This record gives sequence, C-alpha cells and structure tokens, in this order.
Amino acid sequence: MKINTQNIATKVFFLFSFLFFLKGNAQDNNDCWDKVRACGNLTMLITPSLQHWAVGSNGTGVYGTGQFYSYYIPTQGVTSTWADIQTSSLFALAIKTNGTLWGWGSNYYYSLASTTTNLTLSPTQIGTANNWNKISTGNDYALAIKSDGTLWGWGHNNFHQLGIGSTTNLSTITQLGTDTNWSKISAGLEGSLAIKTDGTLWGWGHNSVSSLGVASPLEINTITQIGTANDWKEIERQNGFYSVGLKTDGTLWAAGHNTHGQLGDNTTTTRTSFVKIGTDTDWKSIAIGYYTTYAIKNNGTLWAWGNNQLGQVGDGTNTDRYTPTQIGTDTNWESIAAGNFHAVALKTDGSLYTWGFNISGQLGDGTQNNKNTPTLIACPYNNLNTENPTLINKVSIYPIPAQNTFTIETDNAIKNITAYDILGNQIEIKSLANKQYFIQKHGIYFLNIEFDNSQSITKKIVICDK
Repeated sequence: MKINTQNIATKVFFLFSFLFFLKGNAQDNNDCWDKVRACGNLTMLITPSLQHWAVGSNGTGVYGTGQFYSYYIPTQGVTSTWADIQTSSLFALAIKTNGTLWGWGSNYYYSLASTTTNLTLSPTQIGTANNWNKISTGNDYALAIKSDGTLWGWGHNNFHQLGIGSTTNLSTITQLGTDTNWSKISAGLEGSLAIKTDGTLWGWGHNSVSSLGVASPLEINTITQIGTANDWKEIERQNGFYSVGLKTDGTLWAAGHNTHGQLGDNTTTTRTSFVKIGTDTDWKSIAIGYYTTYAIKNNGTLWAWGNNQLGQVGDGTNTDRYTPTQIGTDTNWESIAAGNFHAVALKTDGSLYTWGFNISGQLGDGTQNNKNTPTLIACPYNNLNTENPTLINKVSIYPIPAQNTFTIETDNAIKNITAYDILGNQIEIKSLANKQYFIQKHGIYFLNIEFDNSQSITKKIVICDK
C-alpha cells in the first residue's frame, strides 16, 4: 500500500498550528494589542496598526460593524486608523489619526451630537473639526478636549454633567467655558471630573455620596474647582459613585462611596473629600469599575481592591479587598481598563489578559464563564509562522468570527485559496463577489492564500453560528 506522505505531513502541520493557536503562546500574543478600553459588559481593543476590535455586549451596535451580533472572542470592527476609542455601554467615540471625531451606537440623548435619536451602526463623523485630542464617554453624554486646550461636551445633562448651569440636553458639540488649559477628562455615570495643565482638579454634575470629592451640594451645576491642590496627574470617575486620582508625586487618592472597600483605605466609610490611599509613592496608572479599583505601579506590578463578588479583583478569590492587593507576581503590566465587573489589561509584550464577569463574553475567551485570575487571551489575528513576512499587514480578513461569509482585503492579486479544517482536511470554500468568500460549516479553519507573484500566506478564520 502506498502511503501519501504529503497528505500526512499537511495534516500534522495544521494540527500543530491549531494547538499553538489554542495555547496562545508568547509568540502568538506578542505585539497583538496597543490599547484596551472597557465599559459595562464590553471590551474594546486597538492593534499596533491602529485597527479596532471588540468583544462582548453589542446590543446598541457599539462594535460599529453595522450589526447587533455579540461575540465571545475579539472580532474586528471598522477598518481605519484609530488614534483612540472610548466607549460606554451604549455608544462609542473615536478619534482618527487625522484628528477627526467619529461616533456610533445609541444616540437617544444626543450622545453622538445629532438631533436624531436613531441608532448609528457604523462610524459617522461628528462635526468637521480635525483637532480633537482627547475624548471621554459617560452615560449618554460625552466630553472632549481639542488640541488648543478647549473643553467641549454634548448629550444627556439631567444632573448638570455638562456643567452649563442648566439641565438642558445638548444635541450639538458645545464648548464648555472659555478656558484653554484643559489636560485630562473623565466622564462618569452622571458626573464629570477634569484636570487643567496647572494641575488643578475640577468637577461638576451629580455628587451623590461626595463622589466628586466635596461634601456638598448634591449636584454641582457649573465647572467648579475641587480643593486647592495643584499636583493632580490622573483622575478616574466611573459608574460606582466614587473617584480615584493620581498625583504627580506618585500617591493615590480617592473619594466617595466605599461600601466594598473600593477606596482602598481599609474601611467601608464614605469619604467626603479625597483621602490618601496608603503611603506608596510609585503608582503609575489607575482604572475603576463598579466598586472595584485597579492600579499599576512603576515597577510593572498589578494591584486591585474593592468589590470582588464576581472575581473581578483577580486574586483568585471572590472576597472583597479593602486595601490594594497585588495580583500575581508579574512585573510587566503596561495598562489596564475596567468595565462594570470585569477587567482587561495589557503587558509590555502586547499580550492581553482578562478576568471577572463574563455573561456577555466580554473576557474574549470564547466562553461565558467568569474568571477570578487574569487569563491570557490568544491573539485572534496573529499570523502563523509560515507566513511570508513581506505580506504581513497586507492581508486583512474580516469579520472574525464570521457568519459563513467573510471578506479578504489584500494589495496582492489572489491566484487561489485552499481551506483546511483543524485536522488538515481540505474543505470547500466558495468565491463570491466583492472580495467575499463563503464557508458553510462553523469551525476554525486555515486559509492558504496563493498570490500571482508566487508568494503565499496562511490565515486563520473562525466561522460561527448566528
């Protein structure tokens, strides 16, 4: 009997390729992601090439892909060069590298700066300005800073979260005050905080349980300085009626609600003004969720505290933590973002880790299972080792996952495409119009793409049920 060694070799190659894909080894994850964003049950990601990906809840079209399907592993959003993306649970805003502002998702309270209240399922430019620098999304409202240091806002304003002295909703982008020295902004549930270039802290909007760092009033109608300190560096305000800030000396401060110990001062006592958290002076960055706080130190260690009922602290337990608690022993954490009850973080090698609540698949591991420790998420688009390096970043396949039909964009003329399943068996792939292709059955496949220039490349594609 004649043995087809070539066929066996092919199957072995694809089987081992798939095993490496499942393992999510260091090479598969290096330089996969550049930025992470999160809110609610949604995770947003940006690649080093400034492409946008999303995973988790998509009920209002916040993926920007023109549909409402939610995915349990990261799927590519709209192809463009996004300098930054910020998201709430209902809408997303983004700045392109050319400085223009774009938005998509819910516009019920004019959060997309449009008089219509219709959903916008794909990125739509907001205004014509091309000097946008920073954006922050609150609950149905937004704040933004231009490169000239001016502050702007629009959307829902029921608790004075736009700081204009009234509760009138703003359907168009409106400058807030006349100052030109704004540096940092943080739009929360119904209250806002910002830092000027002189290091002073300012707040306005809903001040329930002193979440803006002052004892009263319940609502601050206009943009008002908080305290007298002039050494603020970062500020975070989210959905949990509290705020956390970082000063230039590396100290950490917090104010507001403290039911789960999220302020980190080893109590559950509400603080009516910002209090110093511990004595450490080496804090680098912060993020807050719904009663859970996260921070990274200058030495690359990761810390968390507060609400841990769904494992969102990440220390392997479901016990609330009242003081900063180190998560693992790794020293290469780069950045972190938090949704309501989940966290996403990047290491310096670009690898992605997630943990916490996962009801909408927002952890990106393909399941709905909660995780109480940081879990490595395999890079969904990284190329196999067999790829010709000259073709990397010249071939784009989207969406991933796909529902039978997907698009292949490339600078090179395609000669032939052969599709294999995870065992190396060749499967049928149909060529459609407009660079689209069709695979009937759901699963994970490898596409061997041959070009007219005699080069070839192998890509992964995931086909999912609706």
